[in-house]
Amino acid sequence: MPIWPLAATLAVQTLATMALYSLPTVAPEVARDLNVNGTLVGSFVAMAYGVGIMSALISPGMVRKFGGVRATQGVLLAAAGMLALAALGSGVTGLALAAIVLGTGYGAAAPASTHLLVPQTPPPVFNLVMSLRQIGVPFGGVLAALILPPLALAIGWRGALLAEMGPVLLLMVLMEFPRRRWDVDRDPTRRVFGRALWQPFSLLSEPRFRRLSIAAFVYAGLALCLMAFMTVQLTTVVGLNLVQSGQILGAYQIAGSVSRPVWGWIADRLLTPPRTLAVLGAGMALTSVLTGLYEPGWPLWAVLANALLAGCTAGGYTGVGYAEYAALGGSRRTEATGLGTAIFFRWRHGRAACVRGRGCGVRRLSRQLHGRRGLCVGQRHTAGAAGVRKAWRLKLAPPTTTPPANLAKPRPRRSETARALSELAQARSGSGGRSGGTGMGEGGSSIGAGSSGSGTTGGSPGGTGGSDSSVSVEITLNGPETAAA
Repeated sequence: MPIWPLAATLAVQTLATMALYSLPTVAPEVARDLNVNGTLVGSFVAMAYGVGIMSALISPGMVRKFGGVRATQGVLLAAAGMLALAALGSGVTGLALAAIVLGTGYGAAAPASTHLLVPQTPPPVFNLVMSLRQIGVPFGGVLAALILPPLALAIGWRGALLAEMGPVLLLMVLMEFPRRRWDVDRDPTRRVFGRALWQPFSLLSEPRFRRLSIAAFVYAGLALCLMAFMTVQLTTVVGLNLVQSGQILGAYQIAGSVSRPVWGWIADRLLTPPRTLAVLGAGMALTSVLTGLYEPGWPLWAVLANALLAGCTAGGYTGVGYAEYAALGGSRRTEATGLGTAIFFRWRHGRAACVRGRGCGVRRLSRQLHGRRGLCVGQRHTAGAAGVRKAWRLKLAPPTTTPPANLAKPRPRRSETARALSELAQARSGSGGRSGGTGMGEGGSSIGAGSSGSGTTGGSPGGTGGSDSSVSVEITLNGPETAAA
């Protein structure tokens, strides 16, 4: 196993990710100091990932021309530049520039690491090594959450960001020592721009890359849905408090981190990488169905178990995914990993944009959840390594309160309509009146009969004639039918 290349690339990924999540970690202090809305931090992450998509596609040419070590130093330089601009800049403009600077380097982390690791990794542990490197992403977030808040309280958020620059700059200097040995394959004549920019996309002409990319796109989207809506669903549907929901979300993250090397080992020793990804897809489908079945009163242990399963599948597939891109790429492993990074970053960019809207949108979403029977958070997806199509729809629990007035009344079920007609017939029989016409509204909210009339609530006119009396039956979704003569 390539211990030193793995340790170096893992450290680069960890510090770069820590820099990415540094501002979200100290967001309250930043918002208070700059007098801005704290949800703008989501825009920072979204902008960094958006620029990272472009840098991931450009990075293969940079790695080929200057070498993998120099590219990782560029990643660290971008992280240090982001920290300096955010700490020393003024207002939101400084934060926006910091996000752009970080994005220009962050997308190159995975392609450069893959370029360094693949030649030095034996095939029996290839997926394991690639999965271990991917631990740097959640590990960087954990370090940011543990270290930066106490520093921000002690020396301010600007001082905390400047202190974070120390390890970044130190690692950038240390990476210079093995450069001659690790960058022996660099090509100074390599073109970076021009046609070289389209080389990652040219891989999609091969069916095996198309299948893998479709699966990666769907897996990343499913992980987005679980992450973005987990706390909202647990609080508004299951009825957990915010602390419990946060703990379950933390368990999801931990499960994803721990399971990544496990899945890598399985792909090396027990299953092939495509079959491992297929198993992961089946696990994601199962956990998504269980998530859609959440109802008030679900036991906490069941919710936690499902979150752990979701973390082990939706949060643990990336290491095997990157390894498969590199394995299929062969001599084009750097371009293949750049393609995979762009696909993964596309959904992370969407997740960051979703996080931006949580501050003002969660309350509005919660009101809608309480007033609707279902919330569709996804449409038909392609899942599994072979691209199996499946439907993804979360059907939430029935509302426990009266639906808002601005929502259309639901259609009655067939059984409810039959009972309503039976009650109508009994009422008319009891009053001695002759049979008249009936009318049922299209919206299914009332049924009426009588000479005067017709069904009046949302319905089409009923029959006329018969007695002078009229009967209406009100059907509601959340309670029993009520009849009035």
